[in-house]
Amino acid sequence: MVRDNDAQQESLTIVTATGRLIKNTVNELALTELAGIDFHYWDDAVYQDGNFDQWVVNYSSQQFVKVGKLKWEESGPTVTQLDTPIVITLNDYDSLYMYSEQLGGEVKYLSGEDNITYYQQTFIDGSQSGDAALPNNGTITLNCYDNCPIGTIDTQHIAQYWGENSPFETQHGTAYAFTFSIGGDNALTLVSVTSGEPVQFDSSITSSTLESSPHHWGLRTGPMVLSTQSISYPWDIYDSNIVQEFYVWETGVNEWNRLTTVRDESGDIVSFERPIQFSYVHTNNSDRSGNAGKYANQTFMLNYGGNGDLWGIPSTKNSDDGHYRAAFSIRDGVVMGGDSQYVIKAREIEELMKPLASSECSTLTLQDPAVAVPTSVTGSADIGTMPTVTGEPAVIAGVTQ
Repeated sequence: MVRDNDAQQESLTIVTATGRLIKNTVNELALTELAGIDFHYWDDAVYQDGNFDQWVVNYSSQQFVKVGKLKWEESGPTVTQLDTPIVITLNDYDSLYMYSEQLGGEVKYLSGEDNITYYQQTFIDGSQSGDAALPNNGTITLNCYDNCPIGTIDTQHIAQYWGENSPFETQHGTAYAFTFSIGGDNALTLVSVTSGEPVQFDSSITSSTLESSPHHWGLRTGPMVLSTQSISYPWDIYDSNIVQEFYVWETGVNEWNRLTTVRDESGDIVSFERPIQFSYVHTNNSDRSGNAGKYANQTFMLNYGGNGDLWGIPSTKNSDDGHYRAAFSIRDGVVMGGDSQYVIKAREIEELMKPLASSECSTLTLQDPAVAVPTSVTGSADIGTMPTVTGEPAVIAGVTQ
């Protein structure tokens, strides 16, 4: 790979790690603000069903309840509603792990708390820039208390999610140490201190091997922290009053389970500008239609990747054509961001014609156009010879090169 920088070419080497390290900064959302938010949840019951992938969960009457079953298909998720919702029972100090597209990913609830936690995420790519910078010149030790992986995972460790035939250590409540470094023999890879092995799937495991296992989406560790000084009990790792920042390691056989980046000729990871991420509360006043509907006063984790690339608004399936479209549109000029530093403006707007019943069209009359429709072309449309272009583009996506 070659990068052209100010007319000087530089060779770049593509680096693909076996997983990716993700730093999570904790945000909180009160239980009283969860009305209308869909969460996805997985357990043994839905796995053994075989026909569905996840539960759909809502927060209602001061408890989390399963309200439907979700199946991922080629065109998107399909939800089958339950006739009778199922209450999720939690014991003291139990943690409920869920996923929310609306809140940007993983969500946790610790039994007895009055809020859930969701996270602003930074992918550690080894560039040592901005929020992705690591202490100690990029060589760190992380401490894990829950869902701590054994090391390299082979076929005997994918039959169960937890237990002896799972990828995780069976001794709960113990702090397991892992190392991560941006250089060296296992660069950009989590390594278990206990086993001395990198945390990754063995090369013999393929997507077809994982298809019928509870790990077909890949594997994620529990929260890992740089320091154990504030941890008195294992469950403290989930207390947002104690831990405001932690790391997780994700690995799998899919491309999206792994980190891909590039090194320059000096061996340094090239830094790329990261998407801007911030939480946003939608209201009637900020909705383009003036009516936010069921999304009024709900919180969303939005991301902006530049050049009109904004995501984080959930999609809904249109029952007429089966297409997925944004659940709502934000009005031009709405101020957002943690410090109110951004303003949004639509670049493209999709408009759909409203269907009418055939009876409503019976009274319409068609009239001839005011000017006759041309039946032939006269004159010459020649605009000259196409120029020969030999140089690089001078402007890409509106940016002068």
